[in-house]
Amino acid sequence: MKILRTKAAIAVIGLMILVFSVPAFGADLLPLASGKGKMVYTYPVKSGKITVYADENLSQKVEKIKGKKTYAAILKQSGSAVYAKYKYNGKLSEGWFKASVFLYKPSYKGKDACTRYKAKVIKTVKGKKSFGSISAFSRVQIVGEYKGYKQVVFKYGKKYRMGWVTSSEYERNIRLYDGSEKQIMAEGTYTLAPKSGKGKMVTADAGAVGLADAKKNAKQKFVFEYYKKDYFRIYSADSGNLLTYNDSGEGDPVIMAARSEDPDDYRQLWHMERYGAYYYLKNAAAGKYLYADDTFSLKPAGGNDHKRFRVVMADGKNKKHWRVFCQYEPEWGAKKYGRTNNMAASACAILSFTNTIYALNGQYINPMKTAAFSVKKGYRVEGSGTSYKVFAAASKEFGKTYGFEYLGATMSFSTLKKHLKAGETAIAYVPGHYMACVAYKNGKFLMLESAYGKKRGTTPYGDWVTESRLKSGTMKSKNFFVFKATD
Repeated sequence: MKILRTKAAIAVIGLMILVFSVPAFGADLLPLASGKGKMVYTYPVKSGKITVYADENLSQKVEKIKGKKTYAAILKQSGSAVYAKYKYNGKLSEGWFKASVFLYKPSYKGKDACTRYKAKVIKTVKGKKSFGSISAFSRVQIVGEYKGYKQVVFKYGKKYRMGWVTSSEYERNIRLYDGSEKQIMAEGTYTLAPKSGKGKMVTADAGAVGLADAKKNAKQKFVFEYYKKDYFRIYSADSGNLLTYNDSGEGDPVIMAARSEDPDDYRQLWHMERYGAYYYLKNAAAGKYLYADDTFSLKPAGGNDHKRFRVVMADGKNKKHWRVFCQYEPEWGAKKYGRTNNMAASACAILSFTNTIYALNGQYINPMKTAAFSVKKGYRVEGSGTSYKVFAAASKEFGKTYGFEYLGATMSFSTLKKHLKAGETAIAYVPGHYMACVAYKNGKFLMLESAYGKKRGTTPYGDWVTESRLKSGTMKSKNFFVFKATD
């Protein structure tokens, strides 16, 4: 099967950039530092004798060495084995080891985290010797646990290290969060309407794609499946066929085709590029943009209403692929929010706004965009937080672009439930803090907390809480600011 790979596509997609991209550390030892010859420097977790092998199947023994006298740089992993350079008794060598030599529990499912302040790392569990420190607001991956100690992989200078943090250091200084790649929009089922086609929607019919009067039926619904770097596969909710660049030279240049056996078939990958309220869809193989007319084709870059598509969630709210964006994430946590404090300390209203809209319609609003607007318009309360008035103002500023509008505030739980059941979302004001309230089910509300902790008993992954809990204590909700999705 012929697969066209342009230089541009390879440059963007083909790079093996896997930093923090693999949540299950036991499945891939180098989520932080794979590619381009990077290594993870570490000490064995076993102090006694360990075996070095000549092969990844661990069948050919080379020598036995003592773990407490060994220092290693892990290069790669294959199944339950790792390949490393190691120094033993002053001699440098290379070989294969059991993964359990370096990982306390190889099957441990990795967790993404971030430091709030500078964090101390030690070489071995329960040891005292320092193995450097992690800078404030830096990414960390927790790859193992032992009696409260956490085994972590972190960047140290231009290199990567794997060591341990104590339980007290972890509780004080490290916060979990969703470290997966941020997307221009959430996965989900959407409709597509070109700006040029008034009242028309993109419609898939078996192997063909075209325009038809808007009916929002199954043929006009497309599932967007995320690949990486804002590339998506787009397939028909009706037939399951994927929007595909036809490079055969026969028939239409854009068709609906069965999923390729090659998971990296660039003909079926589309890069989403926002243009105000619309998106351009650039095919990875052709390097050209989807063009909607009587027949669909691909055209070079350049502004044109035939290339601009309104992408709207087809089945109401973003019910499945919501996520929690946190205040302390490395991308923005240390950045100033106004003249005093940073995003981590003071931007709960800003992150709650991002969480609420993403849960509403799948559109991602970068928190720094809203933060800049808040400061410029005077909604930032220096040394404290943000005025609630920012919600109405930011909705007026960004609502048309991102497909939502502000409905106003309510103090009524019964009114809130009606809005949530109708597919709308809200921001709740609790004592000194804002949180996203995005769903109601089985008598509980789904709260997305941008600065989780013991004070409110929340997590970084969303929490279903009862109405009684939202009526007392640190979660007592005094007001709700409601949003709805628009076309």
